[in-house]
Amino acid sequence: MIEQAAVALVFDDDNLELAHKLQLHRLIDDLGSICDIAEDVGDRIVIAALKRLL
Repeated sequence: MIEQAAVALVFDDDNLELAHKLQLHRLIDDLGSICDIAEDVGDRIVIAALKRLL
């Protein structure tokens, strides 16, 4: 959702050339992927910590 809003803002900006818009789109996608991976790792750490306590 945030990624889609960010991409929409990029493509609505008339001051950027298409190449820059595409680069920013790719960057936003890559950052979203990194965030998803970090969230998954965080979830696994919580699960491992809980298992260790029990």
